[in-house]
Amino acid sequence: MSDQGSDRTPPAAAVAATPAPSAEDAAEAERVAAYLRAHPRFFVERPELLAAMEAPRRVHGERVSDFMSAMIERLRRELERTQAAGQEIVAISRANQANQGRVHSAVLSIMQATDRAALRDIVAMELPVLLGLDAVAICAEDGPGLAEPKRHGLHLLPAGAIERLIPPGRESTLRPELTDGPAIYGEAAALVKSDALVRLAPTAGPTPMMLACGSRTPGTFQPGQGTELLSFLAGAVALCLASLP
Repeated sequence: MSDQGSDRTPPAAAVAATPAPSAEDAAEAERVAAYLRAHPRFFVERPELLAAMEAPRRVHGERVSDFMSAMIERLRRELERTQAAGQEIVAISRANQANQGRVHSAVLSIMQATDRAALRDIVAMELPVLLGLDAVAICAEDGPGLAEPKRHGLHLLPAGAIERLIPPGRESTLRPELTDGPAIYGEAAALVKSDALVRLAPTAGPTPMMLACGSRTPGTFQPGQGTELLSFLAGAVALCLASLP
């Protein structure tokens, strides 16, 4: 079937119809081409320029440099980065949801304590399982205001220890690694390689107190991680300590 009479313009005619560049434009183009030949990594180091470029069309009978593949590769890398970021957000969301459920279960568990001895058992034996950790402890600085009944379920630390571990003005400390576990975790200290320390409200006792959550995996807790759930748990522990005999 003949193409005569159609509106299609033959490729050769289309090329011929393109206005010829001026001598000044041609000279400038040659200078650009020479620079690019001398700097073959120009677009590799400036991939953002490819997004502003028009991809050349292939013309029958000629070999045209094809930037389209470079553009596609750049877009592919951007898509991969976007997908990876999306997957990371989904993973973080799922982890946060799981952690929230764990903390809620832990709070319900400590609310069943009828006295400080029961609270000690729940914190030491049930909370590590519920929270997916290896050790949990309630620590208090020793002092004259800490009467004998108030000592039950507590790991006693020297005066000023909690203030050194959690600096004034901060509510928590997250430690990727530690070497001072025995005083905080007692017999479970050998298991703990990373921990989170959260200050308890002053209503919890007459001396400074904190909740310590330890993991055997170094780096489990890192500075910069969110502590909202741990603070919520510490608040519940403080309320129990304030109300239990």
